[in-house]
Amino acid sequence: MAWLKRKWPTLVTLFLIFLFLYSWDTKYRVERHKEYLTELNKSVVPTETSIDFSNSSGLGRLNSSFCEVLVGSRGAVKKGEGYQVKLRIVNPSSITLSGYKITYSWTSYGMEKSAETLSANVRLAPGYSYTDVAFLSPLEGDALKSVSVKINFDYMSSY
Repeated sequence: MAWLKRKWPTLVTLFLIFLFLYSWDTKYRVERHKEYLTELNKSVVPTETSIDFSNSSGLGRLNSSFCEVLVGSRGAVKKGEGYQVKLRIVNPSSITLSGYKITYSWTSYGMEKSAETLSANVRLAPGYSYTDVAFLSPLEGDALKSVSVKINFDYMSSY
């Protein structure tokens, strides 16, 4: 016991040194693990996909703001200088998505064009779908075969 009373400052110093080294090593490992998870979580599914609206068979999968969704063409109707297009959005995930912004992009007469549709009151439950209707103008018939679609949802919930 007398030995412990004489050596306690040395033991406390060694303990503090080991504690510092352990915490420094742990911090380094956590940072390295965060970098690994960031790289791992990057999705291989694109955030934008090209849909063929010239018929009802254009399909795509894209990464929205919270999860992946499936999108498909429900056809298009010629109206004036543009087309009214219908886009079916399917939620294959286990979360409810609500409030969306869809951005449509296309090339018409050599110029890049885009249109957006917004909806704050649409709730897309797991396994369900919703059909969005948008008017794209000016749009020529050939550009209808390659319209880029991007979707962002405002909210998600687990019920």
